[in-house]
Amino acid sequence: MRTVTNLYLANLAAIDLLYLLSVSLAISVLTLTATSVDRYYAIIHPVRSRTTRTSRRAQTT
Repeated sequence: MRTVTNLYLANLAAIDLLYLLSVSLAISVLTLTATSVDRYYAIIHPVRSRTTRTSRRAQTT
């Protein structure tokens, strides 16, 4: 079944899959970056980070 419609649908499915993979990769990188920044802030500024790292603030952001 090599019709134009089937090739078009297969192409759309492949592009959607590639887009999903790239979005997933970007989210993973952003999560690792946020975790690294949080740990850096907790190590370099331990007193200040305890006042800014509260459960209330975590729920609102």
